[in-house]
Formats: sequence, C-alpha cells, structure tokens
Amino acid sequence: MDSKLLPRIGVIGTGAIAEALVIGMIDHSRCSGPIRVSIRNEQRSSRLADRFENVVVDPSNQSIIDQTDIIIFAVLPDQAVALLNELTFRDDQTLINLVAGFSVSELRKIVSPLSRVHRLIPLPPVEFGLGPLPMFPPCEDLANLFSGCGKVIQVEDETDFTGFAAVSGLMATHHRLTATVTQWVASRGVNADNAAAYTSHMFHALTYLESTASGADLQRLARKCVTQGGINELALDQLEELQWFDQVVERLDTIADRLEKIVETGNP
Repeated sequence: MDSKLLPRIGVIGTGAIAEALVIGMIDHSRCSGPIRVSIRNEQRSSRLADRFENVVVDPSNQSIIDQTDIIIFAVLPDQAVALLNELTFRDDQTLINLVAGFSVSELRKIVSPLSRVHRLIPLPPVEFGLGPLPMFPPCEDLANLFSGCGKVIQVEDETDFTGFAAVSGLMATHHRLTATVTQWVASRGVNADNAAAYTSHMFHALTYLESTASGADLQRLARKCVTQGGINELALDQLEELQWFDQVVERLDTIADRLEKIVETGNP
C-alpha cells in the first residue's frame, strides 16, 4: 500500500494496555504506517521505538496530534479531562478512547471540532492477537485496522460497554483459578512446569471451544461435559451447591454498579 494512504497513528499514554495494542497492531494487524507514541512512560515508549522502525517517541502531545490522523487515548481516568483540554484537534481526525468512564458524547464536547470518537476495550492479550475488542460506534475501517489484534465486536448500544468492562474484572480471578489448580496438581508430586502446562493448555483448549460456540450453545457446554456419576458432575454439582456461580454474578453486579457510578460522577 502507498505510504501516503496509510493512517498516521498517535498514542497518548503508554501504559501496559497501550503498549500491548501497539504491538498487536504491528505484529498481527500488519500496521506499517507511522505511529507516534507519547513519552508518558519513557521505558515503554523507548521499548516500542527500539523494537519497531515505524514507531517514534514524541515528547509533545500536541505534536502527536498535529502529525496523526487516528489518536489512541490511553491515560489514567483522573488525568483525561485536564489533558484533553490542553490539546487542539482537527475535524478530520479520529479519537479512539481506551479510558473508562467517559461516553462518546462527553468526549465529543471536549475534543471538538473532532467528532469521530470511538470507544475500545482492549485486554493485554491483544499483544498476541487474542481477546475481545468491543468498539462503539461501529466502524468498518477501524474494525479492519484492529482485526488482527483479536475479535472485534462492533457494538450498537454504548451501554453494553458496562457489561464488557465488568467482565474484564475477572481476569485476575481467572489467573488465580489456573494457579490454584496448578498448585494442587504440583502438590501431588507432579513437576511444577508439567502441572502448569497441563492446566493452562486445558483451559486454553476449553476456551477455544467456547469461542466457537453461539450464545445458546455456550450455556449447554457445561452439561455436555457431564456424565452421570462422573468426575465433572461431582465438581460442578458441588460448586453449584456452594452457590459459587451465583457469587460470581453478584460480584459482576458490584463491579457494574461501580462502573456506572464512575460514568455518572466522573470520579474513578
């Protein structure tokens, strides 16, 4: 593709998620156009510039805005408004917001005359081209840009983002479950690396099956694994008796309530 046709991308805020997204865009979405990254986290910015020839570290946020077409905004929530108010945007630009707690309509008011504002929720595995990428409002060009980073979910209703964001609060719980099962296997004398390999790859394989299932089929997968009197029935029935899954739902409700309050008050 002609380099003049490639979008010029700017990244303001270079935390772990922004770094993972840039890596995913280049390694998996084959994004070869120029990418300017801010120096807010000098170690991460320098690491990206050292790794990729099309990444440049720019110490000025306004310079990034002036020289790019698509801006990925990924600072901490309590810094977002003050930083945006310092910047001047063009009406031909696109802002992709990764910061929680800000609606598209709110951001449009702050970044005017820029009007093309989108929300995106990338997770750390985008670095490897994996994971969900909810995006609002839908946009085919942006979906194509991020298609190699994971599963782009084009969202019609912005309120859906609360549910998606709440579910991302289970990442640590998932890792803890995997680690707990691994430790149990190792406690029986199994080599620790073998225990980790078996557990993590089992969950990875099951997750792959889930990723190919419809919403209705997903609800039936658990029972498909169960045979009467079998070990899966033993584990599932006991966890259901302990209301373990109900507790997960209750915790998700709590997370969603917190996220909705952030949107209402503007305070993280």
